[in-house]
Amino acid sequence: MKRIITLTLVLALLTVMSGAYASPAGTSADPLITKEYADNDYAAMVMDSLGASLDTRLQTVYNEAAQAIGADVESLPPAESFSNGYNSFSLLPGGSVSVSAGGSVILTSGDMSLASLTGEVVDVAAGSPVNFIGSSLSAGKRYFSADATVAVYTSVNGAVFLLDGPYTAISGVTEPPHKYSDVSSGTWYEPAANWVYENRIFRDYKGDSFNGTGAATRAEAAYALWAAAGFPETEYSAGYTDLTEDWYKTAVNWASEKGIIHGVSVSEAVFDPSGTFNRAMLAELFYLYVQTSGGDVSAKADISFFKDADVIASGVSWASDAIAWGVATDIIHGTGDNTYAPFTLSSRAELATLLMLFFQKQ
Repeated sequence: MKRIITLTLVLALLTVMSGAYASPAGTSADPLITKEYADNDYAAMVMDSLGASLDTRLQTVYNEAAQAIGADVESLPPAESFSNGYNSFSLLPGGSVSVSAGGSVILTSGDMSLASLTGEVVDVAAGSPVNFIGSSLSAGKRYFSADATVAVYTSVNGAVFLLDGPYTAISGVTEPPHKYSDVSSGTWYEPAANWVYENRIFRDYKGDSFNGTGAATRAEAAYALWAAAGFPETEYSAGYTDLTEDWYKTAVNWASEKGIIHGVSVSEAVFDPSGTFNRAMLAELFYLYVQTSGGDVSAKADISFFKDADVIASGVSWASDAIAWGVATDIIHGTGDNTYAPFTLSSRAELATLLMLFFQKQ
């Protein structure tokens, strides 16, 4: 009997061992794991497991963030609105607007002053707070509401301003019409005037006037390109001694830093903000804007067909490449009599048209 039990146990052990040794080599059932299995099947299994774990964690983080954002939105005052990006608004005489934390205001024309304040308003260009009630806003500067801030701005005679962020219209806040009062329907530059107005990249002449036949100034050109770039801040100072108005100071310093526009007298550090542009200078302005931004200015048209090609070659040779590039890219054209007229002063209407043609092609 003892021999039978012993034989039975031996057979059982052999059966188990034969099953183990019969397992395919290199599988998870193989008692001797091979390097091939570790490098391939096992590594893939671990990565799949880690991926599933990561997906679960990311979903958890996403759900938590969504709940937090939802709670913040629900906590906003019912009357508060949000301007996504710098949108144009106007204050009627005596009107007020309240700008909460994270909001920014840029006055473009008219007058605005700080009527009341909880927290702190920062003049971004100066890097200093503006906490004096009654302080007047300077045109072209950005005023930012810091954390836990509610700033109320008011206007005596009306104002046009750009607003980004949360705000409450207390009274007299309207979106101005997308058309200048002195631009008649059907005027050749009407599309360009409306385009620069709607895109907030043009300095109004006076109030809601466009003054299309007026000469474009150097300060206006710098402001237009600065606005088109999104009103970037800069700590650079070109050292010009004749920058007397706040609305163009940051724009001129930014354009000078970029190498887009330069002073008229390096030795005297003079910019001449009220100086005008002729058509050759305007071509050079856009040419340098693209070149200093890393764009391609290699395109060149044959401009010898202009009747005044000799005038370009002898009088404004420094702008010949810019003119050839402008014609090749279909941004700058000649006049109706097949001349380029490089010394003709550029009007505000012409500057607006070139801005529209240029940026619509970007």
